[in-house]
Amino acid sequence: MKNSFAAALGLILFLTCFITSGHATLIAHYSFDDQTLADSSASAETFNLNAVGSSPELSSGAYFSDGLAANYLQQINGPGGMDDWTLSLWVNTSVTDQGQFKGLFSNNTSSTADYSFQIDSYDGQYRLVSINLPTAKIIGTPTLDLWENIVVQKFDGNDARLYFNGKFIGTAGVNPGGLQMLRLGINRNTNNSFLGYLDTIQIWDDSLQDAAEIYAAGVGNNAFTAVPEPSTWILLGGGLIGLAAVRRRMR
Repeated sequence: MKNSFAAALGLILFLTCFITSGHATLIAHYSFDDQTLADSSASAETFNLNAVGSSPELSSGAYFSDGLAANYLQQINGPGGMDDWTLSLWVNTSVTDQGQFKGLFSNNTSSTADYSFQIDSYDGQYRLVSINLPTAKIIGTPTLDLWENIVVQKFDGNDARLYFNGKFIGTAGVNPGGLQMLRLGINRNTNNSFLGYLDTIQIWDDSLQDAAEIYAAGVGNNAFTAVPEPSTWILLGGGLIGLAAVRRRMR
């Protein structure tokens, strides 16, 4: 009976480790905490940002986008057109209604390019805009001088989930685009810049990250430790019940 108990415990530990380890990788992370544009994700490929225009303001440990279209950050060789990815960014607006097309994040230099998209501030709303979308998707309403979190997840190669401050907003219904280029503080056409702070930009190579956990981790966190997926807890719970039954039989 002792051998049965040990075998059951070993199986549970193996399955738990297998599921929780997964295959997701944080492939880009910009914390700006060290006042540089370095990618701190420690992934196999490094996607450091480059400044366009004036030297970026990073003294607060965040990137201040000054609202001038000549100044922004970019990485022209991004991680490419993955079928699944998660993009998380934190934003703190200096003006609630900044006008139209004020880009927080974009992936191209033209709004007519295939699979181009952007996250922008438009008439007092954060939106996802894509060439594949007939109508922009509203993500949320900005609050002045408050850190807020936006998560976009591309999944199954042809759809996207949208989250604002950890809450699910909806799906896009189309392929939002790829990550062949990363641009912060500017829109796709490079003529409208966001006014405010951007921080803790993270990109994973899967669409299974928990947006509520990302939001709970907060802005400025250098490390985000994912908790087990719900299926893991179900498995673990079932395993513990099984162990209890084994122990009862041992008695």
